[in-house]
Amino acid sequence: MCIKTHFRHLLFFTFVFTSSLSAQSFEKEREHLLNLLGGEWVSQGIYAATKLEIPDHLENGPKHISDLATLTDTHEESLYRLLSMLASQGIFREENGKVFAQNETSQLLVKDHPFSLKAITHFYTEILSKSWEGLVDAVKTGQPGFNHVYGQPVFPHFQQNPEQFQLFQQAMMEKAKSVTHSCLENYNFSHFSTVYDIGGGKGHFLRGIIAKNPKVTGVLFDLADAIDEVKNTMPPTINCISGNFFEQVPANGDCYLLKSIIHDWNDGDAKKILTQCAKAMHPQSTLLIVEPILMNQNTQDYAKLMDILMLNVTGGKERSHSDFQRILEESGFQIKQIYPTSTEFYLIEAKLNLNS
Repeated sequence: MCIKTHFRHLLFFTFVFTSSLSAQSFEKEREHLLNLLGGEWVSQGIYAATKLEIPDHLENGPKHISDLATLTDTHEESLYRLLSMLASQGIFREENGKVFAQNETSQLLVKDHPFSLKAITHFYTEILSKSWEGLVDAVKTGQPGFNHVYGQPVFPHFQQNPEQFQLFQQAMMEKAKSVTHSCLENYNFSHFSTVYDIGGGKGHFLRGIIAKNPKVTGVLFDLADAIDEVKNTMPPTINCISGNFFEQVPANGDCYLLKSIIHDWNDGDAKKILTQCAKAMHPQSTLLIVEPILMNQNTQDYAKLMDILMLNVTGGKERSHSDFQRILEESGFQIKQIYPTSTEFYLIEAKLNLNS
């Protein structure tokens, strides 16, 4: 064989070998991308299963698909296909003979589970899902896609749609249970005499703090409509005050708590809230921000998903450590310590910068 022919053969086999490697890589990435694109199908499937109350029906033990179809008044084959898909994604467990059972993940979809995510499933799917149609507009304009799709910002929309607002509140209450539990396990509130929950909604976090630390008294601060709804249900150790945190917050608290507040707003509005807190605090007061923190680039973390949700729904944002440091310093604070929890949330402890 001449050298030229040998070289052509070598090039051919090299091409075939490298093409095979690139094809394998291509197929792997193709599968990864298709699985990501199918994520909406999974979430819609979870929603359908909860609307049919499949998790609740499985609470007392495994059931055959025919029994589940009877209980839910559904087409047996179609229900089987739905549950088989969900089981493949780790929701429920499929056993031999078309029998389905609860698993640890699907238990979180039971209405009465102490850390249920059923209302969140319905809120994300029934209300927020449609707002994603406006994501391209949000990226182009910097304004929430929710506004583009629904014709107005999210909170005025909820005021005009009380049933949706009720679902939103239920979803936030569900999420707060795990967050409250993890915060109480990872931060000591007992050294405060007073805790002021700013924008505290129905006061579930504050109730948890008081229950674990009975010597602490609390102030629940929110808009008048929110306070009027809950003020008669609060224990005597919690004082309810209404107002607007952009204008003024109650003065002289030992701890000012901002849970899931700052991320609802852009930097300018966030600093307005922080500035009002700074004005109200005494020199020894502590500010506690309870929110996710963005991790380094290319790191997969739930905060990055939440960041896009905030962009598209409220116009707010999740923030990195340096982002929090910057807006806090610009508002008269300095970070003292950050406490991780067992959820995606962190407790960011800050003090007034008395030297600024």
